Amino acid sequence: MTCTTRLPTPPTSAARTGPHLHQAVRLAVASGAQAEAGRAYFNLLAYCATEFAYAESEQYWLEGIAYCEENELTTWARCLRGLRAIDLLDQGQWDEVISITDRVFATRPGPVALMVSQVTSGLVLARRGRPGAFELLSAAAGTADGIGEAGWIALTRRACAEDRWLAGDDEGARQEIDRVRAVLTSSETDEDAPTAVWERRLFGASRAEFPAAEPWATWLSGAVTDAVSRWDALGCPYYAALALYDSDSDEHLRDAISRFDALGAEAAARRGRQKMRDLGHRAVPTGARPSTRKHPLGLTRRENEVLLLLSEGLTNDEIAVKLVVSPRTVDHHVSALLGKVGVPSRGAAVAQARRLGLVPATT
Repeated sequence: MTCTTRLPTPPTSAARTGPHLHQAVRLAVASGAQAEAGRAYFNLLAYCATEFAYAESEQYWLEGIAYCEENELTTWARCLRGLRAIDLLDQGQWDEVISITDRVFATRPGPVALMVSQVTSGLVLARRGRPGAFELLSAAAGTADGIGEAGWIALTRRACAEDRWLAGDDEGARQEIDRVRAVLTSSETDEDAPTAVWERRLFGASRAEFPAAEPWATWLSGAVTDAVSRWDALGCPYYAALALYDSDSDEHLRDAISRFDALGAEAAARRGRQKMRDLGHRAVPTGARPSTRKHPLGLTRRENEVLLLLSEGLTNDEIAVKLVVSPRTVDHHVSALLGKVGVPSRGAAVAQARRLGLVPATT
């Protein structure tokens, strides 16, 4: 038994296809068709990933991994972990990505499960400016080339392009994107828009061949504020920061750098600072202060103050009054610390901080 060799192409109508995938899971589980159930969970999670449907994906991830482990479907369990890592990567929960991929690497995964884990783990390392990214992503791209399917080649080669771009090798990044564009056909419309975004960044113009779905369409239109709002609403902080980076505005670039710093995306933040210098912007923000780097969660002094006040049960408006800042500023600090802690909610951030002894325990 092997995984499907590519992520399914998003359908024209989610309303038409989504129910079919749900039904496939229910029928396979009810009939005891274990291998088919594993495949059905995989296809459903892959579909959720293309739709950025994280709440639904979370539900089926928990169901699917429990089912696969209970029925010893080890190959499908590895495949599901690979898809879960993609979701967590997009949501900025990068420590969780490494935890999942390390578990996959410790087994003997098949080529597809290994490839996906190499991509997600490699991108975390690349964005953080850590060694080892190039080796992982090159190995994944080699596997994709061997499989020969455009969807996998696009996934891996875009990741290689990002690694080259983050390292300052724009020409190497352009070569990788050219490889992606060369293999895309009308069967890979879902790969067209993400590739076009990179073309716009690296070449100055996209070569998109099909109308882009949202939120890619807004990103490609250059409507920065709207694109950021869409990515924020979906819970994709790194994409939101990249949309800001693609602007030449001083305000947008500063916001991008702040968001990159909050995610621990040191390499991306360096690119942001360099772009500000190249454009002649003044007072380019510096990197994290030594005190920030020493904090167990990488929080700034102000973010740590906000975390302490969150642990007291204060609302954002109440925190704003306490710190004599605007509610919008508090909103930004809360979003930044959630990204650094790698959790989706204020309560989860406080719970994690309590476990680490960073805020007082409840009495």
